[in-house]
Amino acid sequence: GGGPGAKLAETNAFTTVLGWNTASVITPVALAPGNYWLAYLPESDDLNFRADRSIGQIRYYSVPFGPLPATFSSSPSSAVTHWSFYGTLVP
Repeated sequence: GGGPGAKLAETNAFTTVLGWNTASVITPVALAPGNYWLAYLPESDDLNFRADRSIGQIRYYSVPFGPLPATFSSSPSSAVTHWSFYGTLVP
């Protein structure tokens, strides 16, 4: 459906490096099994990664760099793109 709704957790801003980048959330939260949105905001358009622009669907917002909003609009823009994020949940 619409957008991601309320922000549940966030990291501080960090500088990316070549290879794996890790960042812990500021305040850990308990997440029940389910589907969640993963939102990120690069500081500039210089952050690049491989994407397949022939399949998939993404949702996005144009916002200035800084902390993401506490609640997201239910009408994001969309595009055909697919890429993967990997995450580890550490209890």
